[in-house]
Amino acid sequence: MSTLVSIEGDPNEVRATGALLKAQSADLGSQASALAAEIEAKEADQPWGNDHFGASFKDQPNGYFSVPEGANKPFNDVLKDELNNAGAELSRTADGIIGAMNDYQLTDGLNSRQIKDVGAH
Repeated sequence: MSTLVSIEGDPNEVRATGALLKAQSADLGSQASALAAEIEAKEADQPWGNDHFGASFKDQPNGYFSVPEGANKPFNDVLKDELNNAGAELSRTADGIIGAMNDYQLTDGLNSRQIKDVGAH
């Protein structure tokens, strides 16, 4: 799932925000992975039980272990995967923000020189 990231400021401010996000990505990654591991441990204990109600929770069409439409694995596995990838995804987003500002400033500088060259002739 893709979402829009909106950051305002001059290129240096936006790049600084990207660097801050990059710095926070490792912490997010470790916290989210710990949460995924905790979920895995809880699932191993099967807290839903083995009675009729537990089986219903586990096996119903829209239940915890059901495969959502468009997915190739159960919801609980998708959730744990997303948690385990949260830090890397934030890092990738931060790299994109920093790279976009680098490209913006490079392009702006090149265009400025070209405009000055046109005016000189």
